[in-house]
Order: sequence, then structure tokens, then C-alpha cells
Amino acid sequence: MPIKQLLINQLVACCNESSWFVCYSDAVKNLTEEEACMKPSSPEHSIKEISYHLFYWNERYLKRWKGEQVAENALPFAETFHLPAEASWEEIKHNVIQIFSEWIDELQNCDEQQLLEQVAWSNSTWSDEISYLTIHSAYHIGQIVTARKRQNSWKNEYGV
Repeated sequence: MPIKQLLINQLVACCNESSWFVCYSDAVKNLTEEEACMKPSSPEHSIKEISYHLFYWNERYLKRWKGEQVAENALPFAETFHLPAEASWEEIKHNVIQIFSEWIDELQNCDEQQLLEQVAWSNSTWSDEISYLTIHSAYHIGQIVTARKRQNSWKNEYGV
């Protein structure tokens, strides 16, 4: 399988097609604002905070991919979980799904050679970076499912 199709498959699995793990769309299905904001304990992040963190990093890398300017220094890691005051749960959830969809569209329309190019900030290629992005996303989607199970807002019909 060409690397381009592999990465598209990984992004689709993260966004909206549950398979070996629950996709983001299913992980947040029927989740209320109140449930999205719950924190089991102080050092843990809420589902809304985790979702914002996913949006922050996936959007940052998408902008880089498109050749758009991003701030030289990313926010300190912990701050990428801090929510903008005006952001609703529905808006954040929509943004995460939208950024996954944009990534999928970008890869469907790219030249496979672009995936083999080295990125400017490391010794990695774009295919490496996008692969890490999907692994990072899957990790946090798992956190969301675990948080929902702890708060009893998870239904087995949503996935494993």
C-alpha cells in the first residue's frame, strides 16, 4: 500500500471510521457540554480540553503542510489544553472533526513525493510527521473513551 493511502486510512480511522479503535466522532457522540467539561481529578484534563489540544496540534501541522505561517514557538505543552473562554463544546468538537477532514482532503490531493520531503524543523519527513500526528490523535481519543467510561456516559454501542 502506498504511504499516501496508509496515512489517509489512519486519518479516516481517527476521524470518523471506528475499526481497531474508536474514532473521534464516535468517541464524542452524544456528549453534552457538562460531560465534556467534567474532570475526574485535578491533574487530569477534561474531554473538552483534550479535544482542544487535538485541534491545536492538528491545525498547527496542517498550516505548516499548506505552507502557512505559524508562530515560531508553539505554546508550552500544558497551555495547549487551556480553552479559549468563548469556545463552546459544539464548536471545539466541530473544529476537531473539520481539521481531520481537511487533512484527509489535503492528502487525497497531494503528490506522494511531498510526503517524502523533509520538514524544516527536524530530520523527519512529512510522512513521519503525519504518522506521529495520527498516533498522537489515537492516544488522546483513547483518553476520551476512558474518561467517558469513568463518568458513565459511554455506551457499548459506540465501540470497544
